[in-house]
Amino acid sequence: MNRINRNQIILSVIAVVIVGALAFTYFWQEEEPVELIDGFTHGLGDWHKDRDLPMDPNNPGSEVDWNISHFKDLTDPSYGVVRLYVDGSQDDGTIWIEREVELKANKRYNGTLSFRLYSESESFNQIAAVVGYVGPADPESEGDLSVLGPANQVEGWKTYRQSVVFRTGSDGAAWVACGISVRWETEMIYLIDDVLVTFH
Repeated sequence: MNRINRNQIILSVIAVVIVGALAFTYFWQEEEPVELIDGFTHGLGDWHKDRDLPMDPNNPGSEVDWNISHFKDLTDPSYGVVRLYVDGSQDDGTIWIEREVELKANKRYNGTLSFRLYSESESFNQIAAVVGYVGPADPESEGDLSVLGPANQVEGWKTYRQSVVFRTGSDGAAWVACGISVRWETEMIYLIDDVLVTFH
């Protein structure tokens, strides 16, 4: 084998190794996770209010009373929280906050949602269920959200979590939501804070 052929073979091998290394790096390197953190210090920001509620028999043509608002943290007024109020007298109804997150199109993700919920008192009765959602579609009804556990497990703050594997559509959109669902015939107030969402 002459020197020219040997050099060509060596260069070809080097080229194959470089191309293979670049391809491995492109297709197999782990991407940085997409992370969303919100403590609601300055308001609801990109979060929107939504609900799935029964009609109020005492006010024909209207849903039962509800409200989602930005609220000053009672323990530290320099911080904010989300205040959830709903009239559960009809023993039904779900209210939540939601937002859209832009991800890559047609890609598999593991989405993890974590948030803290404040209950005014501990109760063995299930007054409300804590609900959440992570996925590719805008949640529009109570059935779209998952029950993460009962509220009122403690007096004060408790952290709730959800992890979902899903695939984005052609628009690359993902949605996250968290809120409460009525389980007892009474008016109820809860607070939400420190939402953390991670997609990887």
